[in-house]
Amino acid sequence: MTQINSNSKRLWYKRDYILVFAIIAIVLILFLSLIAFFPIHPGGNPGISNETILNGEITVEQNSYNVYSFVVPKNAYAIWVNGSFASDNSTSIKVYVMDNTTLNAWKQGNSWTAYYDSGETFAANISVYLPDKIAATYYVVYDNSFSPVVAKVSSYINLVYMFMP
Repeated sequence: MTQINSNSKRLWYKRDYILVFAIIAIVLILFLSLIAFFPIHPGGNPGISNETILNGEITVEQNSYNVYSFVVPKNAYAIWVNGSFASDNSTSIKVYVMDNTTLNAWKQGNSWTAYYDSGETFAANISVYLPDKIAATYYVVYDNSFSPVVAKVSSYINLVYMFMP
């Protein structure tokens, strides 16, 4: 039979206190880490907005283009434009997603780079991330300027973003 003296008991109690303290410290560190990565905002939890930019058939005249604008609010982040389009006849179409600066450069025939450029096609899916900006206006452009034939295009395009209330 082993005897435990009072010094051994004190040693075990010290170990227990150290263990309890270590567990509390770890839990506290984990809690603070979660708050740092997922902050609690006084305005509430983040929301998700899903807004329709286009839904239905549009007509783009020959040698012309249509421009559809949409606004991203200042409190938006993780901004996506997604959807699809398809020409209803045998006419191809070009579709772009642009900001105001790019749209003006494109209209003036200057060098430009769009956030999305379908190239000349009959149908495509759109999935493009837009940078987080403060109250920016963007444009979906249906370009039929290269064709002598009217284009009828079925489109379903959404703007999806997260926001803080």
